[in-house]
Amino acid sequence: MGFLKIDTSKMNNRYGRGGPVEKARQVKAFDTPSKNRAPDIPKTEAKEGDVLSYFDDTKGKVLTSFDGGYQSSGTTNVSDMNRYDQGQFVTAMDASSSARVRTRGELHAARIKETMLSEADGNINTTVTNKYFDYLADSTCDTSSGSHTITCDNTNILNGKIKIGMNVVGAGIPEHAVVKSFASTTSFTIGTYIGEALGTIPSSVSNVNATASATNVTLYFYGTVLYLDGSRGGDMGSHIMIDNGAEWYKNTISGIALPRTGNSPSTSTEVARGAITRISLHFRADSFALRCGESTTGETYGNVNNSFSSGDVRTIQASNGENTLDYAPYTFYNSHIRWQHLDDGDWDQGSHTVVLETQGNNNFRIVEAQAAPMQKVGHAKHMICTNQIIEYAHSSDNTVANELKNVKIPANAIITKVVARVTKDSNLSTHKVNIQLSETTGTAADASISSGTEILGAGVANTDSTDSASATDIDLNQDGDVWICRDTVRVGSNNNYIYVCNAGTGNGTTNPTQASIELYIEYYGKYGVS
Repeated sequence: MGFLKIDTSKMNNRYGRGGPVEKARQVKAFDTPSKNRAPDIPKTEAKEGDVLSYFDDTKGKVLTSFDGGYQSSGTTNVSDMNRYDQGQFVTAMDASSSARVRTRGELHAARIKETMLSEADGNINTTVTNKYFDYLADSTCDTSSGSHTITCDNTNILNGKIKIGMNVVGAGIPEHAVVKSFASTTSFTIGTYIGEALGTIPSSVSNVNATASATNVTLYFYGTVLYLDGSRGGDMGSHIMIDNGAEWYKNTISGIALPRTGNSPSTSTEVARGAITRISLHFRADSFALRCGESTTGETYGNVNNSFSSGDVRTIQASNGENTLDYAPYTFYNSHIRWQHLDDGDWDQGSHTVVLETQGNNNFRIVEAQAAPMQKVGHAKHMICTNQIIEYAHSSDNTVANELKNVKIPANAIITKVVARVTKDSNLSTHKVNIQLSETTGTAADASISSGTEILGAGVANTDSTDSASATDIDLNQDGDVWICRDTVRVGSNNNYIYVCNAGTGNGTTNPTQASIELYIEYYGKYGVS
């Protein structure tokens, strides 16, 4: 009987059997043919049944699905080495900031931990803080009284350290000033959010002039973008403790830079994938603010050192002229929600939390704001609840002690309740005040209020207090006592502003070192921003 001879040499070459046949043996961690080599099976992959194996150079052995490898009946390629299948245990997943983990099923965990970051050291100019916020002190600035243009050396304009939208503070600079535009490589202009409609971007705010002339004055620039994308060397997380100092302008946030995790550097990519981001801000600062109206377009001169150069800056937004985006029960004033003096009296709680969540167009809306000064139910009922430190005293009746700068009463509103509670008693032996409305904002301390209307105090017959059913002025020496009036007050056709005024002539002219009240006002109407 004849035999058909088959030449298998080419097959051997094709499937890697060019050398002599070796006896099969089990591959273990320490008896591989070479310390750094898998068995001699070139151009093929070691298989046991349909389970794929591969040699891990970092571990010095062939991995199987039993010791962390990627093998399963569903894997077929070496590119599947980053795949985890049912029955496998994941102890760590190290990935870049732009990595994504997707699942089409339920993610079930006994506990999910979120990263907490902290730069709450009470000082804006520290190594830690500068990883999360922009900050600059420039000692080369020249101001001119009556002019909104500030000149300086060109260094910090050309290197992108001065940015449009930064809060500007210093001698001769009015409160609430921001960088508005670049006039040249050696000058910039300042503007203000006071009186601006909600959502106004910094480059469109009204000009504001310097109040003094000086040469080489030091101005301080405070950034309002929080960098959580790792671009400044900081860590990434979903919770962050913030305390850059006691003043609100050091702790103002208008946007948050997040890592790009979409398929392109587009802010709409996340929404297209059905993804949302929630960030919790835990403010340990005494005063802080959220701004609606930040824009990073043309933020720096020549687009150098832009905030969005590495990540996507998601801004805090609102809509319909008064509302937070997609409705939230919080109201802006001068495009800001501004918390004041939370370290004083009963308001000192360690930290106050604000929660932001991306919605709709992928920018942030406010979903929670602890102790927000202005809140609402629907669009008709509004509530003001804020703490106010009383900084000034005067011996003349109805002179201004303090204006509440973070709230107002809109035109055509109806006030139904006014309440004041002493949260820290005054150090002055006699210190009495009342609450008044005025259509004029900005009246200075110790000056007479302009056309004031008293809404709580001895001048309002239906004012009750803890100690008396008869109308009395608010006595700042009675810590914890309450004054309340439920009269209906009709506000006229103009916006009204709230003042704490000196009551009577017995306060003297020495300013207090401590005194504060918590003020609560209910009113009905449409909150406007004009």
